[in-house]
Amino acid sequence: MDTNEVVAALGILYQGGGGAVDPAKLQEADAFLTQWQQTTGAWQFSDSLLCTETGVPAEVHYFAAQTLRTKVQFDFAELPEGAAEGLCQSLLNNLTRFRNGPDTVRTQLCLALADLSMHTSSTWRQPLTTIVTKIRQQEVPTPTGVPPQSFDVLLDVILVIAEEHFNYKVLCDHQARRQHKTNLQNEAESAMAILVESRPHLTTERQKEKLLSSWAAWLPFLSVSARAFVEQPLLHDCYTALSEGGSVGETAADCLVKVIDSVLEQEASAREIEEHVQRERERDMYENENGGVNGGQNGGSSPSALDPNFSSHAFADVRRGLATTAVDVLGGKVQQAIQDGDDEAVAALAKVVVSLARSCVTEIVQAVGSPPPPIVPGNEAQAQALLLQQQRFASLADRVFQVTAVVRNGEPSFAAPTAALDFWLEAAHNFCSQRRRYKEAEERGQTNSAEKEAVVAWARTWETLWARILEAVITMMTVPTADPRVEADTLESEEFWDYRQLARVFLDEVADALSEDAAIQKTMALISQTGAAQVPHRQRDASLEAQIFALAKFAYRTVYSRGRAGVLEPVWTLVTQLPPIVAPPEQATNGNASAVNGVASSSSSNASSSSSPFGTPSPSSSSSSLDAVGVLFRKSAMELLRDLGPGLDGKKEFVPLVLDMVAKLILTDDNQPLQPPRADDAGEGRDSSDDRNFTAYALKARAAQTLRKIAYDAGPALHSFHNQLIELSQVAQTKLQTRDAQDVTEAAALVIGSLHDNGTFFAAMERLCKPPLESLSQTVQLQGGQGAEKTKAVEALLSSRLDWISSTLSSVKGSNRLRDAAHEERMNGLGAFTASALFPVLLDVLRGFPHSDKVMDKVARALKHGMRTCPQAFTPLLPTLLPANLELFKTFGHPSCMYVSEYLVTAYANDPTIREALAQHFNELSGVALPALDQKMTQEGLQQCGTMIEDCFGMWQRYSRNCPDLVASSPQLRHVLALSLRAFRVEPVEFAAPVFAFLEYLYDHSRAEDLQNPLSEALRPALRALMEQFTPEVLKEFFKHLGDAPPADVVDRLSIVLETVVGCFQQQCAPWIAEALLQLPTGVMGSADARADTASRILRGGRSRIVVIREIAYRCQQLSMRKRNRRTGQSQAA
Repeated sequence: MDTNEVVAALGILYQGGGGAVDPAKLQEADAFLTQWQQTTGAWQFSDSLLCTETGVPAEVHYFAAQTLRTKVQFDFAELPEGAAEGLCQSLLNNLTRFRNGPDTVRTQLCLALADLSMHTSSTWRQPLTTIVTKIRQQEVPTPTGVPPQSFDVLLDVILVIAEEHFNYKVLCDHQARRQHKTNLQNEAESAMAILVESRPHLTTERQKEKLLSSWAAWLPFLSVSARAFVEQPLLHDCYTALSEGGSVGETAADCLVKVIDSVLEQEASAREIEEHVQRERERDMYENENGGVNGGQNGGSSPSALDPNFSSHAFADVRRGLATTAVDVLGGKVQQAIQDGDDEAVAALAKVVVSLARSCVTEIVQAVGSPPPPIVPGNEAQAQALLLQQQRFASLADRVFQVTAVVRNGEPSFAAPTAALDFWLEAAHNFCSQRRRYKEAEERGQTNSAEKEAVVAWARTWETLWARILEAVITMMTVPTADPRVEADTLESEEFWDYRQLARVFLDEVADALSEDAAIQKTMALISQTGAAQVPHRQRDASLEAQIFALAKFAYRTVYSRGRAGVLEPVWTLVTQLPPIVAPPEQATNGNASAVNGVASSSSSNASSSSSPFGTPSPSSSSSSLDAVGVLFRKSAMELLRDLGPGLDGKKEFVPLVLDMVAKLILTDDNQPLQPPRADDAGEGRDSSDDRNFTAYALKARAAQTLRKIAYDAGPALHSFHNQLIELSQVAQTKLQTRDAQDVTEAAALVIGSLHDNGTFFAAMERLCKPPLESLSQTVQLQGGQGAEKTKAVEALLSSRLDWISSTLSSVKGSNRLRDAAHEERMNGLGAFTASALFPVLLDVLRGFPHSDKVMDKVARALKHGMRTCPQAFTPLLPTLLPANLELFKTFGHPSCMYVSEYLVTAYANDPTIREALAQHFNELSGVALPALDQKMTQEGLQQCGTMIEDCFGMWQRYSRNCPDLVASSPQLRHVLALSLRAFRVEPVEFAAPVFAFLEYLYDHSRAEDLQNPLSEALRPALRALMEQFTPEVLKEFFKHLGDAPPADVVDRLSIVLETVVGCFQQQCAPWIAEALLQLPTGVMGSADARADTASRILRGGRSRIVVIREIAYRCQQLSMRKRNRRTGQSQAA
């Protein structure tokens, strides 16, 4: 590319911001420069632009500096050997040239030097010293010493050289990054000295922010004593800035959080060293006592021999000191910031408060509610200090509580409450642990009466606090309804839904801390208050929704606790009050309220009937409208009913009421009008299980899921209603989406499957299965002479009926609780029924729609569930099924034919009478399927073959698992191995999963020494020899695929297979891996040393292998993004 073109493009780019240039030309110039930045000529030209001081705009200098930084970060491998030193000198010269600005240019040059110091860490051991020396050589001393403006560039250098160490976009290898860390550790004291020296010269807020940020950035590389932490003047600067507020205060908050983390890390490290020394000392004492030859060698190494300033106790004192000092500094600032409505200040202060509190959670839990420490004569000062510390810890807990619920002018803010909730989670866990230890000590008789009283008082104080926290959390979960704008913003806020997810976890912990009984009592009290309050109904619904959301969690835990049924009595009473509120509005119930009985009567008569499908009074019309809050409320009510499900065994009088509420919501009109807060976000596009979906469809889906869960947990309690559930499932087929209709069908099937009497069971099964079977037979007759649209509708109808059958058979088998002879009688009868009634219908469906992949897939799944009930009943049908399955694939190429074969081997692998037929079917089907798959991948592309790859390799991996001898002796094995080298690249990973599983099975079967190997010994040598021949290509393709930057789940799967490969061929793998690493891009793995280190880490195994593969994948991803940007630039330029 001509340099004049670059200059011209830069001119267009930086003149066009004000609209002086045609947008098309501006876009063309930008695309051209993006492409140019990735050429090798960009190195020299960018440097020459920086060296040109006159007549060059600042924007051009910035572009040149940014280009050099990007080149160092991504394209360092382009440089010829020995060029790094010259680049370093050039960057240093440019940095001194721009040391007084512009800031943007100076920052890019600092980043380029920092990234270069990582690439050259093995030779450039003192990067900070080199850069600082170069800068100070250009300083002109003043009467007061160093010129203040010099500290701007020094702070930039110190900050970025530490921060860039953790920038994994820099494409350097593991060894270089490890050496860079050592280099920075050696220069940390020098960095700290410069920072302390600069303090008096910094006047602007920006400079102070850089100072504190630089200190925080260097903390991971510092090794200082506890005393040094306390005496560090920058720590006091943080407290001062925090009290002043503003942007410096926010930076100080971030810095303090990092300081706390650093102290915690050093405390943990010191404790680990002390424990190691103690173990060594105990070992030496043991050897001394037993006359060991090594006795006494480590006798002097004891915790007391360590420097006390580096002990875990010293760092614990620092940690506690930080927390208590912060209480004095913060004072009333948290509450003041909340009152002022300064969300940024609240978030910054909350970050510090919560971080400090989490670092001292044990001390806080002990301090709150504990009596003052006893005063012993002569020790008054120590007792007073302990009391003051206890009060400060309690005060810190108060600060956290202040930010537990932040609602200003009716609008909730979630940044601080989410952080506070993290602390209360830890505190609840810690409280339960301490309470348990107190109880154990009491049981062992290790406490006196005064200690018992103190513990009781402490626990009561915390229980009161937990009740207050629970109320605050429920408040934060409540949708605000006073202002429509605030309501809409809250419902659209990711923070709100993230908070509710975290609240689920908290509710579980607080149930332990407060006890389920007290939690239920507190929540029921809140519900009573809400019911008695004179507030608008939408506000009532919103409050009740959050309260019931919490109550469901506590009820679920309590319902499984025997002997505590009385605690739930108020909850069951609440259930009796729900129907008028939960039921759909009157216009939604018309025609549907008793739709289950519609089998015997008309919709209109049902709507006016006083009885419901399950025998309870119909609800009044006082229910809330189905706006977003109304839908959300009903979803939480469904969650409560679902979680109470296991308790219905002991509360059978509530069964009709519960089923009636659920059924009416299931049959809510699809046309029910909604009043969402904003018409453009009523939940469209969201999955029905998403709480943020406020459509009637989502509500019906939640009700269907609730019914299925109740049937699963309390099937026997629903026996009396199995006929009504059958009718409901039949109506649901026309009222619900397929997945939700399946839930209702599965609910009916689960109850039927748990019936004790086989006669009743078979009668119910006939009623449940007869409609879909008849519908299938009738629908097949519609096939002839229809247009394309009509045929598509018929196929959809067939699919829904086949799903109905599959759900029924799957759930019936899963819920059968019979044993011995009764179980065998039921399974044989069910198998005979499905073989005689289902199989002929399935054959008719295939004959009528042999061309439809969708119908074939549904038939295959229905067939699988039918065979699962009793495989022996289907054995006589195999002579018909096997050739029909093979012929269907030969004629129409249905991938589901391989799915059928996959299940056949699962069902009949252990039947020697069928094994030969299975082997023949497997080899014949593979002989047709593998060439077809090969051709399809070649002609249509890999990504068009996902389903076929999944089913083909699913069949091979299932045979590898159940009949490894058939796979090892198959004439198609080499062909399928060759295909696997391409097939594992298919996306998404769900399609590729069977390919990976197949390879893992083969490598497991190739382990000659494995005594658990199911493969016969006669076939192992040949399979191992084949896999040994095949593995080098596998590894090459794996690393080539890593170079293409696959998704993270694929990377993890590649790591698993790689572990299996190395485990199988540990001795042979080293040269294979070294050769395979050459497949990676040069920028990712450029040097021989890097490849050798990477191969060593891969062979080492364990966590090391996973880490190195993820590192490679990350670097490949960064390089891929660069290439993608380049391609985008080229296309835009074109």
